[in-house]
Amino acid sequence: MAKQEIWESFLPQSVISVIRPHLLRLNHEIQPYRSSVDSSLKAYLPERLSSVLSVPDSASVVFLLILIFISSFLPMRKFLNRFIEDTSRTEDTIIVQHGKDTHNITFLKGSISSGAISVLDLKKAVQAATQTPDINAIKLVFAGKTLKDDNSPLQIYNLKDASKVLCMASKVKLPAGGVSNTASRSGTPTPGSDMPKKKVIPPMERINLVQTYINDTMMPLVIAFEKSPPKDREQRTMEHRRLGETVMGELLKLDSVDTDGADGTEVRARRKEAVRGMQNILERLDVALKKSEETSAIL
Repeated sequence: MAKQEIWESFLPQSVISVIRPHLLRLNHEIQPYRSSVDSSLKAYLPERLSSVLSVPDSASVVFLLILIFISSFLPMRKFLNRFIEDTSRTEDTIIVQHGKDTHNITFLKGSISSGAISVLDLKKAVQAATQTPDINAIKLVFAGKTLKDDNSPLQIYNLKDASKVLCMASKVKLPAGGVSNTASRSGTPTPGSDMPKKKVIPPMERINLVQTYINDTMMPLVIAFEKSPPKDREQRTMEHRRLGETVMGELLKLDSVDTDGADGTEVRARRKEAVRGMQNILERLDVALKKSEETSAIL
């Protein structure tokens, strides 16, 4: 391969220097079969092209065809799969992330897109999966929007099969005065008014504290995971889970923020923005993990 091959005229030198050693090894390995490989390949090529191809060129074409298949067809197939319906699928699945747990909530195929499944239907299924005592304590978020209207179909919120929903189930509150009244009836003295009071952090400040932690502490870790995830599969999965659970913990903090004050409208808008940002982080982590898994499978 001392002379310049045809394929070299189409590629930069940096790429040629990487491909050439592989082609040299390929040419050496097919040396006993050069005549048959050359004639077989030329039979499938246009006459004008096959007449100018040497045997080394034939090996180069084989290699380049494989390279083109890997680099172009496979990503295109994954892209097209988004628009091709899986005929073997019999159910619609909503993926619900609740803390560190993931629940697959299934419905009859086509029932979500037809509008037959409402927000309340999804909440009931989530309540059973998460064993939450009070269905009113369940808050579902999709694409930064809270699924507020129980009677609305999921289709209104653009949910479909394989959509990922965040579940933030608030803790069940004790009846007002329940502990104090019980203590009084049993003769146990109630805490005195001189006891130190817990500092109350304003809602907007609580949101800002969470956002600061996400930006200053979590984002550098997320970016590092995207750029260089652990090579070991188990460590990679554990790191993805650790980062995801930490972000989910911060999301739960936002869920407990009081939005009924005088500045409720502003607080709700700020919280919605923060929730959307953290959902984006979770999606980035999932994409980075999937991309790393695919790269490892190829290598």
